[in-house]
Amino acid sequence: FDPWQSDAIERGFRSVAAVPLEYEDTLYGVLAVYAERADAFDATERDLLAELGDDIAHVVHSFEVRESLREERDFIEQTVNSLNDVFYVIDVDGTFRRWNDHLVEAVGYTDAEIGEMRATDLFPEEERERIAEAIAETIETGTVTIESVAMTADGERVPYEIVGSTLTDRDGELVGLIGIGRDLTERRQRERRLTRLVDNLPGMVYRCRNDPDWPMEDLRGEVVDLTGYDPAELEGRSHMYGDEVVHPDDREAVWEAIQDAVEECEPFEITYRIRTKSGETKWVWERGQAIYAADGDATALEGFVTDVTNRERHKRVVDALHETARSVMRAETAERAAEIAIDTVQDVLDMPASAIHLYDEADEELAPVAWTDLTQELIGVPPTFAAGDGLAWKAFETGEPLSYDDLSSVSGRFNRETAVRSEIILPLDRHGVLLIGSTEAGAFDEVDVSLAETVAAHTTTALDRIERERELERQNEQLEEFASIVSHDLRNPLNVAQGHLELSRAGRDDEHLAAVARAHDRIGALVDDLLELAREGADAADAEPVELAELVAECWANVDTAAATLDVDAESTVRADRSRLVQLLENLIRNGVEHGGDDVTITVGDLDGGFYVADDGPGIPGDERDRVFDSGYSTHEDGTGFGLAIVREIAEAHGCEVRLTESETGGARFEISGFERVD
Repeated sequence: FDPWQSDAIERGFRSVAAVPLEYEDTLYGVLAVYAERADAFDATERDLLAELGDDIAHVVHSFEVRESLREERDFIEQTVNSLNDVFYVIDVDGTFRRWNDHLVEAVGYTDAEIGEMRATDLFPEEERERIAEAIAETIETGTVTIESVAMTADGERVPYEIVGSTLTDRDGELVGLIGIGRDLTERRQRERRLTRLVDNLPGMVYRCRNDPDWPMEDLRGEVVDLTGYDPAELEGRSHMYGDEVVHPDDREAVWEAIQDAVEECEPFEITYRIRTKSGETKWVWERGQAIYAADGDATALEGFVTDVTNRERHKRVVDALHETARSVMRAETAERAAEIAIDTVQDVLDMPASAIHLYDEADEELAPVAWTDLTQELIGVPPTFAAGDGLAWKAFETGEPLSYDDLSSVSGRFNRETAVRSEIILPLDRHGVLLIGSTEAGAFDEVDVSLAETVAAHTTTALDRIERERELERQNEQLEEFASIVSHDLRNPLNVAQGHLELSRAGRDDEHLAAVARAHDRIGALVDDLLELAREGADAADAEPVELAELVAECWANVDTAAATLDVDAESTVRADRSRLVQLLENLIRNGVEHGGDDVTITVGDLDGGFYVADDGPGIPGDERDRVFDSGYSTHEDGTGFGLAIVREIAEAHGCEVRLTESETGGARFEISGFERVD
């Protein structure tokens, strides 16, 4: 007390008592009491002062607690009012004790009105019993979640999700219930939009576990239409999508494809087959992605599956039609082409009652050459149609396809006497007709007709080719026969003349006899070239890989090239008939030497799809280049005029083109293009 002693004595104080203002270990201050006399505070007074200090400390503590409670209450008030959801506290009897501003805004009642209401009063009459049961269940279990419809002051019904929980004091005694209500209007709207979207999708939306059996957790959309199963059957795991729906031949491939995408954290797209509940096989297209847990594991898959059976069938039909086109074009006879077409109609297009009639020009009738087993089962051997007889002749004569959905109304013996009820008749140009029938009326749609027309078009093209080949074969046979006759008839007298000439020249050497000998040689060359030209008109049938550089060297050795030079700049290999390509090259080499002189340089090089043969001779004038390939044309006095004609015939037999132009040195350059390169 030393610092204050002198001041206290000066003011007349002779004694002082001080006690701490402390409550529950918290020191709030000190109470000091002064007196004018010494020894003013006895034991009783000191006890009273101590008690007074305790009372003052308690009062100060109460003020502090009250302020803290007010701050806490304000904080709670702000918190519950800031919630976007409805918040309230009710007594166990259901009366409201506390609520936030959002409840007032949501239901349209005032605070005073809510204070006089029970929780069940905010719901329609038909919902109040269920709400009361939910309150009772909350008291019993501690928490309950329920969806219901609240009734506003204006009579509007608003969907809510309500979560209720118990409220207890420090001793764990139940003092009320807390409720939080969330407006489901927007969520319901989103769900309805999603439902409409899913319902309008041509397939099903799913969520499943990432297991090989694909156990479904949620299925929506056209589940029954697609799989034949009710969603509950697949979600309830009485049937597993991966085990019973995915086609057994595709299960492993589907699993591997999806897992590859999952490992790369990428969406997946796959096409595979499924088996419906009734056993039908369908093609489906699926797009989805994995749902990953916090540790990176794919716990689920979500995606969309749609039926693409028609698309896949069309794709496979198109592929099969391409193969049919290749097969039918390889057919050697019209009958074989017809058989291939009928097999395609039956197996690929699934139109089993079919027949092809080819036109017999001699008898002026459409005679059947190929038909399916079902055709024979329905009508026996297909009939022959004479000129003007039936619908088949009408389609053949007009060249227009005919299609009948119901043959019962169509007149004609063939239709009345059979079980055929619908029919497509497709003309094969001048070759005949393709008839496709069914025992059902209206069996063929536009797609069926289009596919059948494709088969008919391929068949017609094949029949055209076969007809051309037969005609060419006949012409070639006639031409070769003519050439052989000419060769034989010319060689016999020529050989006689040459024999007599040799006898005459044995006795004397006369320039006139030498001229006759040269004429004989020219006649022999003409006969040889004529025979070769006649025989080279057919196609190059024995095609094989041929290395140009090697073949050119072989040909160069076979030709009398005198002092000419060969420069080979060819490295390619082409597919050709080797023997005929030898004749082509030898003729070009011989032509270059004959017209370019003894010291000419012949160059052979690669072209895109072929090769060229060029020389550095005088070349061929531009106004004569169109004539050099004509039979008999020659600018050399000893030439037969058939050499370049043979070159063109051999090139065309290979499906190639010959072009004459000028070489870099001003000579002739022959370009042959259109060969198939071999790598």
